[in-house]
Amino acid sequence: FALRMNEIARGCLSEEDLTPSIEVAMELETSAISLTLLREIESLAPFGHDNDLPLFVSRGLPIMDIKRMGKESQHLKILFRVEGVNSNDTVEALWWNQGELAEAVASQSSLDICYALEVNEFRGERKVQFKLHDIKPSEW
Repeated sequence: FALRMNEIARGCLSEEDLTPSIEVAMELETSAISLTLLREIESLAPFGHDNDLPLFVSRGLPIMDIKRMGKESQHLKILFRVEGVNSNDTVEALWWNQGELAEAVASQSSLDICYALEVNEFRGERKVQFKLHDIKPSEW
């Protein structure tokens, strides 16, 4: 059965069909990112099957800092310079289970990113935060 299914798949599927992809809602200029936009997105909840959390793409975000985090340094935190979004003109981006990419990311000055918008609430302060789903060097 498996041999026949693989044979049928080879005849029907192209290389493009086998390439992983991410469904993106839209490309978003960083000037459009705000807590107001985040509240509007949250009003579309609950997210899940048939109502996916929207993912966005923004390009050329300057990297300010990169850290590995987690008990085994398995996660990645990137601090981007994004003017006008949070009070300090930075946005933290978290990428779970991608800590091993820290050195490769550190060699870049800016990134194009695919992300979901989240709120980080700490000590009564609400900030926009990115939950990363994919990245690529801006120079590509």
